[in-house]
Amino acid sequence: MGAENSHSVQGNWMGNYYYQSVNQAYAFEVVFLESKGLVDGSVLDDGHLGEARVSGSFSFPKLSFVKKYDRAGLDPVRYEGIMDDDGKRISGTWRINLTCSGTFVIWRSDDEELNEDETEQADEVEVKTLTSAAASR
Repeated sequence: MGAENSHSVQGNWMGNYYYQSVNQAYAFEVVFLESKGLVDGSVLDDGHLGEARVSGSFSFPKLSFVKKYDRAGLDPVRYEGIMDDDGKRISGTWRINLTCSGTFVIWRSDDEELNEDETEQADEVEVKTLTSAAASR
């Protein structure tokens, strides 16, 4: 079995998302269920947005899913991300319609925990890298 077949998104993840114009992290938790490249799961945003359902696909290293909130009146959010080689971190971009976008980073929370300083430092580097990449497109 090749390395690309040994990766899975199934499990518990913690993460932060960032709006393109705001330098502030918004925390969320996600649980992914994966079967034959299809992904389902649930999200809990830290704050007033609450719970959401996710559905999408995963084929290492690419993860693509749509987050639909349980609350009425909230638009779906489309996520596109890339998993690191070790399978413990995914980073990418999110978009709501054509009006709102940003970046995100998630890390496995069912593995060994990163300490808070490591997570904040990694997020800062990730946001700068993703923001630079998005600006150059």
